[in-house]
Amino acid sequence: MGGTTGYTTEQGISMQQAFKIAQEKATSEYGYDPYNGEINNASLKTDFTRLMTFKEWEKHVGNKIHVGEKGIAWGYCIRKPVLNTNKIKSIVTRIPQKGARKWVTIYEVEVRSTGERIGYNNNLANAIKSARSYTEKNQMTTIVYISKKLMQGENKCATIVPKKASNQKLGIYAFFYYVSC
Repeated sequence: MGGTTGYTTEQGISMQQAFKIAQEKATSEYGYDPYNGEINNASLKTDFTRLMTFKEWEKHVGNKIHVGEKGIAWGYCIRKPVLNTNKIKSIVTRIPQKGARKWVTIYEVEVRSTGERIGYNNNLANAIKSARSYTEKNQMTTIVYISKKLMQGENKCATIVPKKASNQKLGIYAFFYYVSC
C-alpha cells in the first residue's frame, strides 16, 4: 500500500481538541475509508511545540514522514489559546414553569442487548404483553421499566451557555500527517 502526507491547521482550546475537529472535518468530507489519505486515519503522536521552533519542526517532520510508520500525525502550536480567566464562565437562563405539571407513570419496554426503547404503556400488564410479543417474535430478551413521564408542562427548566471573556481566543495548531492511500 502507498502512503501520502498532508498538512492542515485547525483552531481549538487545546491541541487534542483541534486534532479531533480536523479529524471530524475530514470524516465528513471524505468519509470513513481507511485509504482516503486524510488526517482522520491518523493518531496524534507528538506535540513538538516546546521542543523546537516552527521552521525546525517543519524540517524535522518532513524528514521523518518518508521513513516513518503510517497513521501518525505530528502537531505544533502556532498560537497559544487565550483561555477564559473570569470567575464566572457561564450564563444560566432559567425557564419559569407556568401552571401545574402533570406526571404519569408509564412502563417502558427495552431490548436488553441494544438498549433500544421499543414502546411504552400506561398499564404494566399491557407493557408485559407487548414485551412478550416482541421477545417471542424476535427471540430477544426485553425488560420492562417503570418511570414517570411529564404529560403537561414544560420539561426544559434552564439553559446554560458559555460566557466568553473579552480577550478569549482559540489556539491555532498545525498538523503534519502520514497515512495510507
